[in-house]
This record gives sequence, C-alpha cells and structure tokens, in this order.
Amino acid sequence: LIDRLFKRFEEKGVEIHEFNTKIVIHPQINAVIIKKLDERATENATVSFKMMNPDKRYVIYEDEIKSIVEKENQILKILTNSLHTDGFIVPAFQKIQSIKDPDDYYYEALIRLVHEGRILMPADFLDIAKKHGLYQFLSKKMLYEAFKKAKEKGFKVSVNLDVLDLFRGDFLEDLEEIINKTKIDPKSVMLEFTETEDLYKILQTNNSIIDRLHSYGFELCIDDFGSGYSNFSYLADMPLKVIKIDGKLIKQITTNKRSYTLVKYITRYAKDMNIKTVAEYVSSQEILEAVKDIGIDYAQGFLISKPEFFP
Repeated sequence: LIDRLFKRFEEKGVEIHEFNTKIVIHPQINAVIIKKLDERATENATVSFKMMNPDKRYVIYEDEIKSIVEKENQILKILTNSLHTDGFIVPAFQKIQSIKDPDDYYYEALIRLVHEGRILMPADFLDIAKKHGLYQFLSKKMLYEAFKKAKEKGFKVSVNLDVLDLFRGDFLEDLEEIINKTKIDPKSVMLEFTETEDLYKILQTNNSIIDRLHSYGFELCIDDFGSGYSNFSYLADMPLKVIKIDGKLIKQITTNKRSYTLVKYITRYAKDMNIKTVAEYVSSQEILEAVKDIGIDYAQGFLISKPEFFP
C-alpha cells in the first residue's frame, strides 16, 4: 500500500524528502451493517450508531441484504466466467410492425444471457455489469450477435445503446470491427438511445459521435420518449429517423385522457419533423385501435409478437 501511495505521489509530481513518513488514515462511516442477533442487541446497536453519526441516513441489517449480495456475487461470477466464451449472449428479437403496411416491419434485438440452459433477463445482470465495469464487453458481444443474426436472416434490426457506449473512447473502433466481421450494411441497422439527462448533455457539449454514427448510414432512434427526462430538443438536435413513445403512456392511452392527449401531441410534432413514431407496449386490440386513430406509424408489444430466438 505504501509503495503504491508513493508511486501515486511521484506521478502527481509530489517530492518526497522524508522516508520515515507517518501516514494517518481517517475512515468515514456512511452506513453500518448490523447482524441481527436479537431484537435488543439490534436496537442498542442502531441507537449507538445514530448517536455517534447523527448526519448518517441509514443502517443496513445483514438479514435484509444477505440474499441480495449473494445473488449479485453469483451473477458477477457468471459474467466473469462467460466473457471470453461464445454463445452466452443470445439476442431475442421482437417484431415492430407498421400499422398500415403488413410488409413493413423490423426487429428489435433484446439482450439475453444464457447460462447452463437458463435464460437471464437484463434486470438480472445489466446493472451488475455496469457497476463492476463489465458493460462494454456485454455491449460489444451483443452488437456482434445482433448484427450477425440480422445479416443471416436478411432483416432490418434495431439495437439499444447506452450512454456508456458513447463515453467509451474505443466505441467507434469496436463498431467498425463488428461491421467488417458481420458484413452488415449499417443502413439496415437502427441504433436506439434511451432519453436521459446524460444523453442531452452529450448533445449540448459534443455531439460529433452522433454525427459519425449517422454518417455511417445507421438510422437513429430515441427510446422511451415521453418518460423521465423528456426534452423535445432531441427532435431538433439529433438526425432522428424514429422515436419510440414510452410504453407507460401507451398502456394508459385508453384509460387516461392526459396520456392520450400527450401521445397525440408527440405524434403530431414528430410528423411535422418528418420522424416516424413507434408505440411500445401494445398489448390489446383496444390500444392498437387508439394508436391507429392517433396516427402512430408502428406498433410493438405482445399483441404484435413476443420476443423470440431465431435459430
């Protein structure tokens, strides 16, 4: 530890004149994990922690987090053991269908992890991968598998990208490598970005990577439009081909007048900008009719098709 600290000092240009240096570390406690031995012991430990640390917000009980930690460690082990093997990322594909033209459709590639015959969903592993710095490896493998399958089957595919991808310095290099390996035409690929504050900041500070992706021929799409960090400037600042309207709004379109009005407004604005619209979570004929009445271009959801694996 001392050697690493001195090396760090030297890297920062700090001169060290004394060799008998005393280093004092002052740890700061933000939370405490308490083993539940019995209710009295737990109560005393909690009171003591709160008295010593009045500004701290929480106490964590081991019984409450033990299963969560064990599950996370298990998923992390699966991820680290699988990163350098083939076949552990197998995309599922869900059809996105034109409402007016039955011959006009494409597929969204959805990431799945296969381990010992079990299919793991994104909620099982994606946040853990991001937390432990493994996301970029999953993303690269997912893009490769999705492009490869789309090329084999001859269909247009849509793939989700995270803002983390845009922050990676080697992202474009990886993307070009995957295009060359799979021989896919970028014009047959749509890249989806979930609207977030970080994405908006990229557009405001340096959107050259977005321009590069568009110059390759990729179609660009904003996913979950109308949710969390909604900003109509996306439609002006990005060369978008499609916006996908948030499924939470679509699910309420027949029961909530405000949702219906908002979806109608988004659709009208997109049409004025010559941008196609997709309704997510179309799960009933009633919702499909409402979507059609508003003038949305494409529908996605269990009524249209469920995600499936292509051989």
